[in-house]
Amino acid sequence: MRKIDAKRLSSAIEARTENDLSLCNIGGASVLVAQGGEVLYRKVFGFADLAGRELDGKTLFRLASMTKPITAVATLILAERGLLSLSDTVDKFYPAFRNLSLYEKGEIIDISGKITIENILTHTSGIGSGAAWTYVNRLSTPERVATVDKYTDFLSHQPLSYIPGTKQEYSGIASFSILTGIIQSVSGMDYLDLLKKEIFLPCEMTDTTFLPSEEQWQRLCQMHNRVMGENAVGRTFDGCVFENIPAQNYLGGAGLVSSVSDYFSFARMLMGGGVLNNRRILSEKSVKLMSSPHYPSEAGEHWGLGVRVVSGDKKAPLPIGSYGWSGAYGTHFWIDPENEIIAIYMKNSRFDGGSHAKTGRNFEIDVYSALE
Repeated sequence: MRKIDAKRLSSAIEARTENDLSLCNIGGASVLVAQGGEVLYRKVFGFADLAGRELDGKTLFRLASMTKPITAVATLILAERGLLSLSDTVDKFYPAFRNLSLYEKGEIIDISGKITIENILTHTSGIGSGAAWTYVNRLSTPERVATVDKYTDFLSHQPLSYIPGTKQEYSGIASFSILTGIIQSVSGMDYLDLLKKEIFLPCEMTDTTFLPSEEQWQRLCQMHNRVMGENAVGRTFDGCVFENIPAQNYLGGAGLVSSVSDYFSFARMLMGGGVLNNRRILSEKSVKLMSSPHYPSEAGEHWGLGVRVVSGDKKAPLPIGSYGWSGAYGTHFWIDPENEIIAIYMKNSRFDGGSHAKTGRNFEIDVYSALE
């Protein structure tokens, strides 16, 4: 294990972030870096809104796709209990998925094939990606996205982007929404209640939810944007955590709000092989399965289960075996088992978000530039 020089770490992150603030690349950000279970660096920068509300340790952020690793853990918990299997096909739970179709060059073509739960977790399902997703989105209405059940029913009758298992395309919300419905069906529980019982309470994640209280809405970081080189308020929708999807429709791929402290607890559980505070949440075997390469995505990367896994030399700082994910609004985290590093970066912005956000990649560079 290579140790982090805390002074070099602080210098690199602060220089970079202050520059981002001066250029209006960010409105505010919260950063945490830990190694060997010890928090080496934690700081907030900027403000939670353009009115000057302070950004602090209690500020909440829209996780967007950093929701996916949490849904992956929930799925694995139920798999350990025999309530589902990664090889289960989606039509076992939703019979409409027995009749699959493909959107190809503007036409809908019937196909044979099956979608498995593992396909969903590795973004190889064909659901909610590519040209087919553009077509499906045009058919979406407020009624069809109002709840998990309505959304899943709608998606079960829509064409795929490709034959399941034959390629990989990222599915932002659709496929994981179907997984949310499956989890509710096999557990007999409301999805948020299940997450509270199985993950949030044992991990002491008291501020992580699909349904923020009035007080939590007040602590949510305002959406930032950069317009004509200046800070601006980014667009959001009333009553919605992610885009214009009602919060009551639990988006297993994008719908949670959380804090840096809460997500650090979740990451510590994974780093601990499924154990946090002497309480087992997930088996070590399942953690290894989640964080192992399953299907190639970009050069030097594979999809694990709900996380990207660094699997080869890709001219990036993270060593092989590191895993994590990002969110559309600029959240980013990873776990590096080799060097026992957990790193979390949270902002909410419509400028420079997603898995290729410069802030996320620069954060990786700054952390690993501080290794001795």
